[in-house]
Amino acid sequence: MRDYRKVQKFAEGGAVGDDYNTDLGSDEPKFQSWKKQHAPNDSGYDYDLRGAYKAKMTKDPESQHWKDRFKKPNHPTFSDESQYATGAQRDRAGHWVEGEFVPPANK
Repeated sequence: MRDYRKVQKFAEGGAVGDDYNTDLGSDEPKFQSWKKQHAPNDSGYDYDLRGAYKAKMTKDPESQHWKDRFKKPNHPTFSDESQYATGAQRDRAGHWVEGEFVPPANK
C-alpha cells in the first residue's frame, strides 16, 4: 500500500490560529474540556477538532472515527467531503467509493 502522506504537502499543525482550525474565541476553554472527554489523544494535527466541537459532531460509534467534514489537507485520507477541499486544496482531495479511499489522480 502506498503511503499518501509522503506525497502531500502538509498543512499547518494543530495549534490555535492556524489556517485549518476553527477559531472558537472565548469558547476555547469549553473546547479543551470537551477534547479531554472526546479526543484526549488526538493532537488535531490533521483534523480540525475545534470545528467538530462547534458543529456538535460525534465520532461514528462503529468505527470511532470523525466524519471527513473537518479533515485538514495533510490528513492521509483528505477527501472532497472536507470543508477545506476548496480552491487550491481541491486538487489534493481524494474521494470515497464504497468505503474505500481513492487518492487524487494528480498524486
